Amino acid sequence: MRFISNFASVIAILGLVAIIAGLFNRVPNVLKWIDRWGEVTSWFIKIALVAGGGLLWFIARPRASNDDERDS
Repeated sequence: MRFISNFASVIAILGLVAIIAGLFNRVPNVLKWIDRWGEVTSWFIKIALVAGGGLLWFIARPRASNDDERDS
């Protein structure tokens, strides 16, 4: 699950980088494919990356076990 959590974090961060960099017209070459689909579609893809990565991270995040809570 740790791999999925890390992967989800990377997806969400890439989406945020695409949004923020796009506002300043400084999109990295790796993310330029998103803008080739058109403005509305690119915004949908960017928001989906952030939301999907955040949701996947939330589902796969490490949780505290009951043993850890009892020791406190």
